Amino acid sequence: MIPPLLRYQINVVADRGLPTRMSRATLRGGVRRRIAVAVVLMLAPMAVVAALGDTSMAGLAVAAAVGVVLAVWFAALASLVIVTALWRRRLPPGTRMSAEFHHDAITYFLGRSGRIRLDEVSHLRDLGTAVLIVPARGPRILLPIELVPPPIAGYLTALCDADADSADGDARPPEQRTPTLQVQQHRDWVVEDIEGLTDFVAALRYWAAVQLVLDEQGCLRGAPLFGLPYVAAGRLVIPRGPGNAEDSDGFTDYSIRKESDGYSLRATTRSRGDWYLDRPTAWFGRFDDAARYFVGRNVAGPTRMRYRPTILPVTNLQWLDRGLAAGWVQSQHPVPGAVVSAKRCVTPDEPGRFYATNSGDSATSFLLNLSWRQLNETYTDGIPGIAKVPLRTFAGE
Repeated sequence: MIPPLLRYQINVVADRGLPTRMSRATLRGGVRRRIAVAVVLMLAPMAVVAALGDTSMAGLAVAAAVGVVLAVWFAALASLVIVTALWRRRLPPGTRMSAEFHHDAITYFLGRSGRIRLDEVSHLRDLGTAVLIVPARGPRILLPIELVPPPIAGYLTALCDADADSADGDARPPEQRTPTLQVQQHRDWVVEDIEGLTDFVAALRYWAAVQLVLDEQGCLRGAPLFGLPYVAAGRLVIPRGPGNAEDSDGFTDYSIRKESDGYSLRATTRSRGDWYLDRPTAWFGRFDDAARYFVGRNVAGPTRMRYRPTILPVTNLQWLDRGLAAGWVQSQHPVPGAVVSAKRCVTPDEPGRFYATNSGDSATSFLLNLSWRQLNETYTDGIPGIAKVPLRTFAGE
C-alpha cells in the first residue's frame, strides 16, 4: 500500500527557455495521434492506386505522399511557433510558478491557478521537459519538470498503479470505491492516545522560545527552527520554521509515522537538486522515545551548533565510544525497511521499547535514558542569556 504524501510545495521562476520547452512537451503529448494521421495520409494515395491497379498513377501517388509529408512537417513547425508564443505570453521570464502536493490533491500556479484531486488522476506521462497529468475525465494538465521532481513523479505513478490494481479487483462503481490514496496504512492518530505528545509539544515550545531569545541577541540566525506539530495523513508532521527555511542547499521536512510495531522518524529532503522522498531515518517502539530523539538531534543539538560568536561544546560527544547506556542491549531482531548498518537496541526490562538508527549508533541510548527535564537542561547547559525562558513541569514530575 502506498503511504500518503505529506504537504509538499515547490516554487520556481520561469526562465527564457521555459516557453520553448513547454511547447515541445505540448506537441509531444499529442505526437502519437499526429503520427497516425500522417501515416494514414501517406498510405491513402498508394492504397487507391493498388485498388485501381493503374501503375501509371504510381508516380502521382508517390508525389502525393511526399507532399503530405512536407505538409505535416510544415504544420508541425508552425504549431511549434504558435504554441511557443502562447506559452511565452502565459509564462514570460520571471514569472513565479508553484506546485503544492497534498495527500489528496495537487494545486498549481502557471500564470493561473488550478487544482486536481489525486483520485481523479488516471496516469502520468514523462515528456522529458514536462510531466503530463492525465485525469480519468476532464482536461489534461502539463507541469514543467522543475515542479515535479523525479521522486514526486515516481510516487504519483506508483499511486496510480496501485489505484488501478485496486480498481481491477473492485466491481463497485467508481464513485462508490474508496480511493487508494485515502486508505491509511494505520488508523488516524487520536491525539489523546499518544503518550508523551504533551511533553513533546512543551519541549518544542521551550526550544522555540530559547531560539527566539538567541535570535534577538544576535547569537542565532533565524528562529524558531520548527513550528508546532500537527496530525495529517496518518502521521505527525513537524513543520519547518523560519530558522529552517529553504536555501540554496535545499531543505528537509520531518514527520513521525506509526508503524506496525512502533514509530519511525521520516525525512523528505531536497539537497542540491537531488530528492529523497519520505526516507525513514530512525525507528522506535515508543512515541516518547521518538519525540526525545527528535528534540535532541534535530532541535536542541542544532541550536547549540548554530550559536555564535562562541562555539559551544557538542553534547553528544560525551556519549561516543562508551557502548550502550545502562539498561540497553543489542538485539539480533532485524529492523524492517532499515539499512544493514541499523541495529535494534532494546531494554529487556521494558518489553516493546526499542530504537534503531541508520548509523547504528549507541549514543542514542544515553539520550533516551534522559527525562524530558534532564534532556532540556543537558542541551541548554552553557548557553548564556536564556535563564529567563521558563521550563515547564513535565509528566511524572
